[in-house]
Parts: sequence; C-alpha cells; structure tokens
Amino acid sequence: MTKHFCLPDRVDIQREIIKKSGVVMGKECWIWNGAIDKNGYGTRRYGTKKINKNFFAHRLSFLVFKGELKDGMQINHTCDNPSCVNPVHLYQGTQADNMADVKDRGRGAKEKPNLQGENHHSAKLTSKDVKFIREHKKKGGSLRALWKELFNHLSYSTILMAGRGSNWKYE
Repeated sequence: MTKHFCLPDRVDIQREIIKKSGVVMGKECWIWNGAIDKNGYGTRRYGTKKINKNFFAHRLSFLVFKGELKDGMQINHTCDNPSCVNPVHLYQGTQADNMADVKDRGRGAKEKPNLQGENHHSAKLTSKDVKFIREHKKKGGSLRALWKELFNHLSYSTILMAGRGSNWKYE
C-alpha cells in the first residue's frame, strides 16, 4: 500500500511563498524566511505526521509560479542567492549548466583564490600553523607527536594532510 499526500493548492503555496519571503516590490531577491538548510536553501515540509516530505522553497516557487519541473532538471538561480524564491530569478537547468554558471560568474574556489587556505570557510589551520607543521616535518619531527602536543583539538588527519602537502597546496 503506497502512502500519498497532496500538496496544498497552488495559490495557497504562492501566498505562503510571498508571505514567508517578505516580498517587497522593487526589491530583487525574495528571501525565504522559513526554515533554511545548512547550504542556505529554504525548505518547507508538507504532509501529515505520518506522511510528509521536505521541499526546497525555490523548487516550490518555480513549480507554483512557472509550471512543471522536467525530469532530470534542477532549479538554478540567476542571482546566486540560495535562499531566493523570486520566480524571475529561477530557471530549469542541468548540473552542468549550474557548474558553467559557477565558472562564468567567478563563484568557484578556482575563480576566487581568496577562498583558499585560512580564508576557506572550513579551514581549521592558519597559514602560520601549516608552515610550522611542515617545518617540523622537514626537521624529522613526528606529526603524531606534534598533533598530540599542540593540535589535539583537531583531527590527526588534518595535521597529516597539512604536513604532507595534500591540502594547503599553494603554501
């Protein structure tokens, strides 16, 4: 037996999107003010306690304002703002289209060298730390001992990769 649920009426979802994004006429992006995932995309759950599903707010916006989603396609943003639900800023495309946009608009790490090293959002070490670790290794020091003594708040693999040069390659 398959469990099903229906989305609310299209007009009801349109009203909710406009309400939850605080649309201001003349303002470019409609920013979703509901739940946001770790990557900044708006989310909305529909259904009952037993049968429910999460939807990306920008996909819902595209669906209710522009129409059906084609198989194998994703919804991309022209504004580069993951929490935007303005249907004018949304288009159907492939992952390859999205990656081409990343490159063309200079949003990727290769296009923005300032996203490397300690400027990267997930960096755990500073450039000074990496230089210290590599100098320690060059002198024959143990990376495991160095990790235990100074960097035990991080994973050993972080220190090992920095010491080996498998990350922080530009240093």
